[in-house]
Amino acid sequence: MSVLPPTNIRLHSGIEVSIRAAELRDASGIGALISAVYENGEGTVSEANEFQWPLQSIQQSVEEHGSATNCLMLVAVIDSAVIGLLKFEAGAGRRVAHQGRFGLWVHPSNRSGGVGRALLSTLIGWARTTGIECIRLTVLSDATRAINLYRSIGFEIEGTCRREVKYAPESYADQIHMAPFL
Repeated sequence: MSVLPPTNIRLHSGIEVSIRAAELRDASGIGALISAVYENGEGTVSEANEFQWPLQSIQQSVEEHGSATNCLMLVAVIDSAVIGLLKFEAGAGRRVAHQGRFGLWVHPSNRSGGVGRALLSTLIGWARTTGIECIRLTVLSDATRAINLYRSIGFEIEGTCRREVKYAPESYADQIHMAPFL
């Protein structure tokens, strides 16, 4: 288990947010955040009625990430509200343990305010101290704010899966694979 002390960061708006490892007490807040993100739909592959993450599964995920040395689950909290989540998992085998993938969710009302950057900066700092050499993600090609954030931190495009997501007839998004090497 990695020890990650909480840090307080001031957002562009002047509001202070706490970035810390997720705890069991955050489970319902994580569920509310995920629901808000999928209801908004921007940058998501699944539609709101297709994605479910039951409270018990969230709790189990928090426990697993908290006890593993190669995984990390971070929350961004204002007062007691979870407004951001980053979930990282490194490869399980020896040959792939140096790299991993993450997902990032920020509440729609808190996007473009510095929450995603704070979560990513914390992940990168943690990865450098734990021997993780590469952190990967996939992002939809129409999620331009997210892509701009990742590029500004040093992520590069590794590949693209064309027409991976179909919104409607003749309306598609590509899935872009990105990573920085640490």
